[in-house]
Amino acid sequence: MRNGLLLLAIIVALTAIYFLEEQEERKSAKIIEQRRTIISSTILKHLTEIRGNNFHLIKDDHGFHTKDSKVKVDPQHVTSFIKIVTAIKAIKEISAQEIDSTLTSIFANKAPYIEFYIAAQKKVTITLGSKLGYDTSFYLRATDNSNDHTRYYIAEDTNPINQLFMVTRSKSLHNSKAYHQRMTNLFNISDHFFYDLKLLQLSAGEKITNIKVKNLRNRPFSVDAQKITTSPLERSHLAKDNPTQIENFLQLINTMRATEYYPQTNPQDLANRVASFIISTSLNRIITLKLYRNMGQHSGHYLHNSEFPGVFKLDNKLIPIFFSHQQLFWERIPFAALEVVPPKTIALHFSSPPPIVLKWNGKTQVDFKPQIDKKELELNRITDLLSILALRPADYLSSINTLPTNTPLLAIKWDSQQLLLWRSPKELLVAHPASKTLFHFLAGKESKIFFKRDEYFANSH
Repeated sequence: MRNGLLLLAIIVALTAIYFLEEQEERKSAKIIEQRRTIISSTILKHLTEIRGNNFHLIKDDHGFHTKDSKVKVDPQHVTSFIKIVTAIKAIKEISAQEIDSTLTSIFANKAPYIEFYIAAQKKVTITLGSKLGYDTSFYLRATDNSNDHTRYYIAEDTNPINQLFMVTRSKSLHNSKAYHQRMTNLFNISDHFFYDLKLLQLSAGEKITNIKVKNLRNRPFSVDAQKITTSPLERSHLAKDNPTQIENFLQLINTMRATEYYPQTNPQDLANRVASFIISTSLNRIITLKLYRNMGQHSGHYLHNSEFPGVFKLDNKLIPIFFSHQQLFWERIPFAALEVVPPKTIALHFSSPPPIVLKWNGKTQVDFKPQIDKKELELNRITDLLSILALRPADYLSSINTLPTNTPLLAIKWDSQQLLLWRSPKELLVAHPASKTLFHFLAGKESKIFFKRDEYFANSH
């Protein structure tokens, strides 16, 4: 009997616990259902102006821009900002009987606010209050000037952390778990968070016509965006402009974006200028992008656009483009391209043995008649040697005057052309006197024959 009563008591207790938990779940669900949208998600369609403590955006036929400097803003940033604000939900509206001086004082002393101006002079203002103890909710006031009505709410931020991060681009916010602090930063957001961080902002239909590249590492040159050519460096006979590389360069310039914008920073306070682009456009605009390197507390590379105050901070991945060399836009063509008609006679002049003359029919056959002790040179080695005619230089060095003073390892002469070759443990230098150009090859698969023993050819006869 006792066991039966004990079992019955346990069943009753479990049943009571179950109904209590179910009641709590229903109560919680009811609270969630009662969450009220404070700012409608459709407000973006009707906005004419947005204003806050530290920003002021005005909308015209071309979209939003800042009121003072009329800097373009990124429409996606405005949309994201509105999306975040409209995700603030009211858990409870505070009744008139609960409103007292203590509550209203929370919104005094320049509390952060956001004003939304809608067509027909309607304005809705939301003001952020303090948070509620250890809870994630906070006080919020909403005022509609059309009916002069003010409501007070206990509100909650339902935004995922990464959404707020997308607008503010602040790592400290991204890692923060303090919802109210996130809201405080959102309400105190400044103009530059809305800026279009595209470094070159062209009008509709406007195109780049010319870019002059100047940096400390290389001589200045220009890129003609219409003819897809480079100038004014004297180009070797073994190089021509590569249209694909030039077009890729122009595309990158058109799409470059900064990571941050500091409108109050004076470029002269950073460091010496290290590079610049002087850009001409189809609307006769001249835009100068100056790159600065800062070695101080806020180290990094910063860029000043002549059309904007302050500086943009650059991603390190963009830095190499400002140190471009004209040779980067050239296509290396083989030595054989020096002559339109393939040479028929090639003379080899080694540093030690007497000259050797090769007869070549310009195709694939090599006819060799030795002049030294009537011994034949191995055909595969001659073929290897002739492969230099198909090599493409790894780099163009400055001047023929920088040639090594020691005797060349080898001289190759065909028809009216001549090449002089010097070898070192890790590189091969090839001089082409006719074009006053010195070429540089790195030790590798293509030039392997020049990195064997000195007697490679000398002992082959």
